[in-house]
Amino acid sequence: MIDQEIASIIHFILGTAKGVSPYYFNMPQDFAIPSFFFPPPEFEAFGDTLQSFRFDYSWTIPVFAYDNSRAHAIAANVAHVLETYRRVVPLIGEDGKPIGKGLRLKDPEVKDLDKEGVPGVAGLVLHWSSRRPYYEEDAPKMLQYILNINDPETRPEETADG
Repeated sequence: MIDQEIASIIHFILGTAKGVSPYYFNMPQDFAIPSFFFPPPEFEAFGDTLQSFRFDYSWTIPVFAYDNSRAHAIAANVAHVLETYRRVVPLIGEDGKPIGKGLRLKDPEVKDLDKEGVPGVAGLVLHWSSRRPYYEEDAPKMLQYILNINDPETRPEETADG
């Protein structure tokens, strides 16, 4: 199962680069050109607030074409379109339709990738942060708590020796 944010990014990229074949998780030896390869993104987890944590994602998506300039052009076009959307990718539901929310990415990067001497490989590099709430059980709440240290009835008894 693919995370909603990742699925939304893939949907955005494939909608921007029409006619480019997608591959997920494993790349076959006889893959189509041009194509995207969507490996799982890398991430680091951090505590964020008292009620949430955050994943900082970094995702290098290889773009394959007949030569480096074509691969670079495909990746650059996706980066350009992403910038025109102010780096906001519309989130999609399980049915593939937008749900009215967006995911803001950081500035995209386009790099030339050398995949074991294979020509025609560029990388579209995306970064974003995803905040999520901690799991929290409902704890019983105290309705009233009175602490009066000056009340002689609630003070501990004093002994004769001090």
